[in-house]
Amino acid sequence: CTLDIGDTAALNDLVVTPARRDAAVDITISSQLQAALDQLLADDELGRAQTRAPIVLHNGRLVAESYGPGITSDTQLHGWSMGKSVTAMLVGRLHTLGRLPARDDSLFPQWADDKRANIRLEHLLTMSSGLSFDETYAPGSDATRMLFLDHSTVTAPMAGQIEQQPGAHFSYSSGTTNLIMQHLRQTLGGSQALLDVWNENLRQPLGLADTTFEPDPDGLLVGSSYIYASGRDWARLGQLMLQRGQWAGSTPIDADWIDAATASNSSTNERAYGYQFWLNRGDQTLRWPSIPEDAYAMQGNRAQVVMIVPSRQTVLVRLGWTAGEYDFAKRFSALLERLPTNG
Repeated sequence: CTLDIGDTAALNDLVVTPARRDAAVDITISSQLQAALDQLLADDELGRAQTRAPIVLHNGRLVAESYGPGITSDTQLHGWSMGKSVTAMLVGRLHTLGRLPARDDSLFPQWADDKRANIRLEHLLTMSSGLSFDETYAPGSDATRMLFLDHSTVTAPMAGQIEQQPGAHFSYSSGTTNLIMQHLRQTLGGSQALLDVWNENLRQPLGLADTTFEPDPDGLLVGSSYIYASGRDWARLGQLMLQRGQWAGSTPIDADWIDAATASNSSTNERAYGYQFWLNRGDQTLRWPSIPEDAYAMQGNRAQVVMIVPSRQTVLVRLGWTAGEYDFAKRFSALLERLPTNG
């Protein structure tokens, strides 16, 4: 599914191979955790938070899952900006395969003759490119034009101009993520090649049968915003990060890349952000004080969260459609307190 804008012929040649369904994570339900998760769902229903799929993985086992009305374990739910983290994981896979250019500046021909030539891939990954981009979701902004009006999701961000020294200032930008996707497509040689890397190197090995990665009208995967996946599939993606890139005896992503992706950035204003992952530590105070400091997370609009907590060997997933604030850290902290401290 994509927008019907302009020439969509590029979509006609894209071939998506169905993924095999593979549990890959043992299911060992904990009655205590299951009761707590069911209560969380019931409380959120009363509070109109519209939680749809909370899930807990612990020590590689699915120990609790609960679903709202009409939602099942294979319902594909919109992750919004959690797709940014998956985009970074694609970068990690290509790093592991040795398929990224050794030089990570001079990323695009359009930038060759100005200061943008100094922007490195790492600057894009850490949202510190220094490029202008209006993330406001209102008519006429860069973000809304990119997602709803432009034929290509890289048109607006590619035209951005340098406002800050690359690497010096964090500025959240969905356009930045789509520039990463464009760099990958350019490096690999086309939309199908990019789709194949996603399908053959992450989707198939992890058994993400209930996951859809949508393209824009030009055939580019919209890494900033458009992945739909079941709660279990989102949990698998988190588990791959928790296992430091190891999966079923193979290494989809090198551990050194995982370390880099979860390290604080070099900006002067917000360092608790890695390679498209939100970090708990990195600034003077923890982002989520009630959660272990080594935690990091995928996050998306309407309080979509996949939180990875290495010190507790736990992945916590919350999918829903909350309008307004949702204190997922408080809820996750209560769940973590119910987990055994060892084993």
